[in-house]
Amino acid sequence: MTAVGALKPGPRTRRLAAVLCSRWGFAAASLLFFCFYAANMEWRQVDWASLFASSPNGDALAEAKRLGLSYEAALADPSAAIGKPVVWCVDHPARGYAYAGGKPSQPLILQDPSAFPTNSPTTGGRCDRVLAVVTAVEKGGVSIRFLERR
Repeated sequence: MTAVGALKPGPRTRRLAAVLCSRWGFAAASLLFFCFYAANMEWRQVDWASLFASSPNGDALAEAKRLGLSYEAALADPSAAIGKPVVWCVDHPARGYAYAGGKPSQPLILQDPSAFPTNSPTTGGRCDRVLAVVTAVEKGGVSIRFLERR
């Protein structure tokens, strides 16, 4: 057998290729890919039990859970939000830009920008869950101070 002959696909390989190239094979491959993607996707729901288990800021996490302070609530009642801990999904794509929940309509002002993890869609996601404290509510958005990444 020559080296070129060793590279020829056998009958099983040809059948597999024919199935994958067919309409139903493509649908099955797409369904498998979606199932794998959905199983490995990080959902944005907060798992409070895992947050409490490994946090040096357990008291702040307990208060954040109790309050459940949202971005909209902080804007609506600034005096009640200042000084309170929050667990928010913070999108920090570049220096000078940060958003709550990955929404540009919810701008954040970072007190210590270097402490917040920088992320982008090309490096694995839109936002990181962080524990932070609301320091001020201003015209340009809600100002927060980073405590830890969750």
